[in-house]
Amino acid sequence: ATDTVVVVRAANSSATINGPAFLVSDKQSEATGGTFNYVKSGIIQSLSPSSGQGGTRVTIFGDNLFGNASSLAFVTIGNKQAQILSANSSKVVVRAPPGDQGNRNILLTSSSGSTVLARNAWSYLEPGVIFELTPDRGQPGTIVNINGSRLFGGGKNVSEIIFGDVAAEIL
Repeated sequence: ATDTVVVVRAANSSATINGPAFLVSDKQSEATGGTFNYVKSGIIQSLSPSSGQGGTRVTIFGDNLFGNASSLAFVTIGNKQAQILSANSSKVVVRAPPGDQGNRNILLTSSSGSTVLARNAWSYLEPGVIFELTPDRGQPGTIVNINGSRLFGGGKNVSEIIFGDVAAEIL
């Protein structure tokens, strides 16, 4: 703080009230002015999907997800920053960062510093592992068996397979 600028964080309030700013110094002198408007807090209503692995595309649905700011600064899942793919005040799409198995918080932080939190809303699943490709080489058209565990990553099927940078046909 300086004698001309004081930075504060608005306290939690469930009320949507308007009121003047009132400042009291350590010498008990007072300053008033301006109006601060508490607005309805943002809320995360649901996630789709609600579980997955690092790299999963996660859609976050809710109200006032920007916390009355103009944009999001970042989104974290379990204290790790997620890549924001698209965002508006009612729907945010992110790519989940890698994480250890278990439930994690989702935290949206807006450009104004306001936050919207959903506790234990996302569940990291144990990552899939490819054990073996049979055969492990071949020309175009070769049929390849992929053996491993948790290959669907919590889903119901495979949507894409890539060898190097070439997409393979799913049979």
